[in-house]
Amino acid sequence: MVNTDYSYLSNYLYINYLNNNQGTGANSPDALLGLVENAAAQAFSLGQTYQQQFSLLSQALNKLSTYAGQLYQASYPLVPDSYPGANTSVFDKVVANSSNPNQVSASAQPGATITTYNIYVNQLASAQVNQGALLVSSNTTTASAGINTFNLTINGITTPISVNVNATDTNQTFLNNMAQAINNANVGVTASVITDTQNNTSQLQIIANNTGTIGAFNLSDVTGNAVITSGANKIISYANNASYTINNQAYTSTSNNISIDNNNLQINLLNPTNGMVTITVTADSNAISNAINNFQ
Repeated sequence: MVNTDYSYLSNYLYINYLNNNQGTGANSPDALLGLVENAAAQAFSLGQTYQQQFSLLSQALNKLSTYAGQLYQASYPLVPDSYPGANTSVFDKVVANSSNPNQVSASAQPGATITTYNIYVNQLASAQVNQGALLVSSNTTTASAGINTFNLTINGITTPISVNVNATDTNQTFLNNMAQAINNANVGVTASVITDTQNNTSQLQIIANNTGTIGAFNLSDVTGNAVITSGANKIISYANNASYTINNQAYTSTSNNISIDNNNLQINLLNPTNGMVTITVTADSNAISNAINNFQ
């Protein structure tokens, strides 16, 4: 390191001046002042050079630190897992491909088994749909005036639901109020009124919120005739469970979204198949290639 303490120089010059009695020539005050100014200029130049070198070194170290961080980030995915099941390495990434993604699709998570599945879909899971009678919207309803109570039973649970009917209510008003009462009960179905303004008709529709037989429901009048008048208990689509095979093993499910292999593989049943659909789980070669390219 450069010593920036120049007091020794001024002391030397001062002593040299005192040891010479002559006040002119080389030992004159003006000459001494010149020596001091020259020494100071040289010292300033040395200090400036040192500061420039220090600044360049600091910039180089900062860049080196940045490059080291980028290298670490790029290499981290290529480092093997620190413990089994960590699944932090790019070599843990897997991908699932379907031979017919319009019928069966799949997605795999790190940890999924590298293997092949043969899947056949007999039937998709479906939700129950009820669609009532087609009523003239503007006609006065024939539902009983006053409080109409009916039971809605789903998955073994019965819930009483009430709707108030005025003697002057139109069919559309009655159906709207009935749909609102069903939705307010929040029992696992959604009701709506299909209105055809051109033909002046209204129709109550009730759909189970869940697919499969757990979503099957039934309605029955308790007081009044709201269910009979609306025709709300007419089923147009029954609740069904999905029926499928994986590697010749038969299964059923209330949902079309299935998780297997310790939830590391998600299979989506989209349509009944006309033959075997193959799901192939392999290492994600694209992810590995990208990680290697990023490291270079």
